[in-house]
Amino acid sequence: MADIGAGPGRVAVWLAEQGHDVVAVEPVREFRDMAGATHPRVTWLDDSLPDLQALKAEPACDLLLLSGVWHHVHPDARDLAMASMAACLLPAGRIIMNLRHGRIDPALGLFDADPDGTIAAAERAGLSVLASRKAESIQKHNRDAGISWTWLVLRQD
Repeated sequence: MADIGAGPGRVAVWLAEQGHDVVAVEPVREFRDMAGATHPRVTWLDDSLPDLQALKAEPACDLLLLSGVWHHVHPDARDLAMASMAACLLPAGRIIMNLRHGRIDPALGLFDADPDGTIAAAERAGLSVLASRKAESIQKHNRDAGISWTWLVLRQD
């Protein structure tokens, strides 16, 4: 499995502690440096959406996880990003991702994460939607700021 946009690796390490082999994909060197050798079952890659060139060179994954990432992908790059993720999946592999709703600021790299547009991009990449669920943020400061999330589970057709 791969954690795309792994940050300092908190989720990747938790998954590794549950017995999974995890590829942590993170473009920010400072986050990778903070993570260091976090867990023997976590492999770190300097890579990013939309291309995922390094991840494509790895064995295909049964699961890709993106949490707090999609709203940083420029809307013009989302079709390529979705196709790149689909190319990293095993047949019938899954993508679990969340879409952030709330304040956007393209100057800061915060873009609208429209569920319908994301689902359309997924379908164009040969993925189907297994589940979609809206949820409030669990963090009070995010709720107070009007931030909510849509969770999607996509499957490679």
